[in-house]
Amino acid sequence: MSETTTLRFEPVRLTSADFGGMNCLPDIYDNASLHSRVQCSSRITEQDRETFDALRIHTVLPYQMQSLYDRSRREKTFTAAVLENEALKATFLPQLGGRLWSLFDKREQRELLFVNDVLQPCNLALRNAWFAGGVEWNCGVRGHALLTCSPLFTRQAVNEKGDPLLIMYEYERVTRVTYKICATLQQDALLLKMTIENTEDRDKWTYWWSNIAAPENPKTRVIVPATETFYCGYREGVHVLDSGPYPHTDQLRIDDLSYPARYDQTWDMFFKIPEQEHKWIAAVEEDGRGLLQYSDNTLIGRKLFAWGAHPGGRNWNHWLSDAGQPYIEIQAGLAPTQQHVVRLGANEKIGWMEGYCAVSGDPHALYSPQYSDAVREIGGMAGDRIARLDESLFRPKDIPAPVLEGSGWGALEGMLRGSCVSEECDFPQSSIGGEQKEWYALLVQGRLPEHAPCEPILSYEAGEEWISRIAETMTGTWYEHYHLGVMHYAAKAIQEAEVHFEASLAAEENPWALRNLARIEKNIRNDRKKAAEYMARAYRMKPDYLPLAVEYAASLIDSGQNREMIALYDSLAPAFKAQGRLQLLLAAALTREGELDRAKAILTPELCIPDIKEGEYSVSHIWVELYTRIMAEEENVPADSLSPAQVQARYPVPQALDFRQDL
Repeated sequence: MSETTTLRFEPVRLTSADFGGMNCLPDIYDNASLHSRVQCSSRITEQDRETFDALRIHTVLPYQMQSLYDRSRREKTFTAAVLENEALKATFLPQLGGRLWSLFDKREQRELLFVNDVLQPCNLALRNAWFAGGVEWNCGVRGHALLTCSPLFTRQAVNEKGDPLLIMYEYERVTRVTYKICATLQQDALLLKMTIENTEDRDKWTYWWSNIAAPENPKTRVIVPATETFYCGYREGVHVLDSGPYPHTDQLRIDDLSYPARYDQTWDMFFKIPEQEHKWIAAVEEDGRGLLQYSDNTLIGRKLFAWGAHPGGRNWNHWLSDAGQPYIEIQAGLAPTQQHVVRLGANEKIGWMEGYCAVSGDPHALYSPQYSDAVREIGGMAGDRIARLDESLFRPKDIPAPVLEGSGWGALEGMLRGSCVSEECDFPQSSIGGEQKEWYALLVQGRLPEHAPCEPILSYEAGEEWISRIAETMTGTWYEHYHLGVMHYAAKAIQEAEVHFEASLAAEENPWALRNLARIEKNIRNDRKKAAEYMARAYRMKPDYLPLAVEYAASLIDSGQNREMIALYDSLAPAFKAQGRLQLLLAAALTREGELDRAKAILTPELCIPDIKEGEYSVSHIWVELYTRIMAEEENVPADSLSPAQVQARYPVPQALDFRQDL
């Protein structure tokens, strides 16, 4: 082993909220909860839009949602993987998606990334829970990754030079691929090789973005070898995509787009790096120092994300951390934008190398009004480093030694197929545990075990192979029909799903099938009253399960049963009454029933809704609705005569309640 580079695994104490367990209610929502609609300007061509809709999923099944976290923090211990040499210290969190949590420049004694002061889950990822900071690895489906808050298999090895290798990997269950992250230090750079592997006999679409959080200061500048970009702005439920020059444009209200602190709202910039140019992106500060990310030509995409300096953007910075330090994300992906995906052939792999290091240049060049001066200052350094990328650095000399285990889903899928899901990564049967035990029993014993109707569901599976396995030995239990219903829903066979949920109820009344029928009534038929009736039955069977209580309350609001919602809230246990989401729903019901003082007492800056979703404007809408009624009484005018702008001019939404991403 190298004398100058070490890999060690050690406990690290971090201030963290409780991530909670899994929400056992399957992801049967409307598609808008996963993918915002894209509104393209006339400058977006048909060629630009190619593959936009190729990997838009309607559910995250078979995964369960990670939505049961809170905002009470305490010191928690995690296992860190630390690569260190004389120049750098790279700290990874394998139990949390393999996040590169810190990259510390030992020579300059400074952190290169934005390192959050807390691990605070918030509702930004495909499965809900996500936390800000470090470098996140997003594989599979568009969005913050399905495994971003889940453990990865972790192995250690040495390469042929004797340098330590950190290897992390997992099986991704929606796209049914394996992805692997291999990391090492070489002098003053952290180098990684990524691999996405498809061992099925069919082509599929795939996705990757490395999401790098960096501090945002008033003069932070983002430099990239591009003079054109896709602009992506945010509206409620809509991404607005346009195209134009970078960094100077008259299309937006920003004089220089390379300074993210000047952004007036939340923006994405997807840079159009010319094919012949090296692929890199840098974030620098006014002293000329900063962070450089670079890669080979497989990783063609680069992006800048900024929350923006408007009230909603600044509130998101505070919501995601304690200190409220503004941060930006510079990102690198396989495709031009995050609307695009790439094809992964049958039994093929995609692999690439990328690097992270400190960068230092002449501040006069980096902050020159001529943007090309800044690009030249960084470009030479980036090109030299790209030329030194060497795939042989990532070849293990021996079989990697196990350190930490991931999930048992890869091993279970291997049992189902009769062959391993990866040629490169080991998924031992010993990894099969509690979440997989019922499915393991189905494979080994030929049928699903019995399950008490009011006990939460342990886990889900999806795919035609699993449908066939249940059907082969089916005896007609509520549990068999229930899982067949979920599997058919995952396969977009909604009518068959409904048949099985109804058969599940006929076999034995259970709250889970009732709830799923409620979702179908609301999402497919828009029968909100029928949905509320199903939810009432489900809640009566399982009143101690918080996600059911929240969905029941929401169904009462959706169906206009505001008095019933108020009565429900008043009947809840104190622990449920303290939940911010239920308090928000109560404020809406009270407003619509004219109990304005009671609603006003709820809708204060102290209201805390842990699962408020990125892109969700509900708090602002209810605020405006409440204060429209209040202002109408004050002015003695009809409420519908007042515009939202008039109301907010007198009663602006408090910043602590403002999660809007536009102006």
